[in-house]
Amino acid sequence: MILDLLADIFLAFGDFLVIGLIGWFLRSWNRKQEWFGVVIMNKRRRAHSLSKYRYAVVFRTENGRRKRLRMDESCASSYKLGWRYRKRRGKDFPDPDSGMEFFG
Repeated sequence: MILDLLADIFLAFGDFLVIGLIGWFLRSWNRKQEWFGVVIMNKRRRAHSLSKYRYAVVFRTENGRRKRLRMDESCASSYKLGWRYRKRRGKDFPDPDSGMEFFG
């Protein structure tokens, strides 16, 4: 009984550790990237969650890939649909001040 409880606690701790490491790895990998992208979608997520990032901004990069970034409302409102932004290496999000209208 006690051993089963300890095993469950140990497995739950291991799950949180693995999920945390995966999240850390993905964030650090995303910070190393640098790209230009045009905002193709700026939307509020409908799903209820504990995350403070309820907004998603989708960019179409120069090489045709889609980048979906989750952020809070104040960050999401600074990106305009159809504008081109630059994401610099070492930053989490593209610089809102780098935006320019995209005609293409």
